Parts: sequence; C-alpha cells; structure tokens
Amino acid sequence: MNRITTVLAAAILVAAVGCDSKPAPPVAQTPMPAQPAAGAAKEKDLVCGMDVSADAPLSFDHEGKTYRFCAQACLDSFKADPAKYIKK
Repeated sequence: MNRITTVLAAAILVAAVGCDSKPAPPVAQTPMPAQPAAGAAKEKDLVCGMDVSADAPLSFDHEGKTYRFCAQACLDSFKADPAKYIKK
C-alpha cells in the first residue's frame, strides 16, 4: 500500500510540474537542398559540387546556359562571380 501511495504521489507531482511548463518554441525548418531522385536527370552544382535535379528550382542563366544549384547560398555565390566557377 505504501508503494502505491508513493507512485501515485510521484505521478501527481510530475503532472503538476508538467502543467506549468510551456511547450518548446517551434524549430525553424531549413529547406533541404534540391537532390535528384534516383534515376532522374542530374546536373552538377558548380559551387559545391553536389548533384542536383535537372529541373531544380534554383537556377541562373549565364551566357546562354542555365546553371542549377542545390541552395540559395550556392546560387548567390555563383551570381557574384560566375567566372570563378565556370571551367573553360
């Protein structure tokens, strides 16, 4: 009987403490890079070297060619200095 009372008291204490606590704030979700599906057409992100889908939404047209990128940071780096990443 004493053990049941102790367990019940502990459960009430945990419930009471839990009621006063606030839920954790939501974690900001960072979008995943545009990775190609298995068997899909791929292109190389010239900034980081990652394979990206040939229809990845992050793209930039430069001198008549469309380049695709895995993330906004790679696109921004390329736009700032395309010659740094294009091998001629």
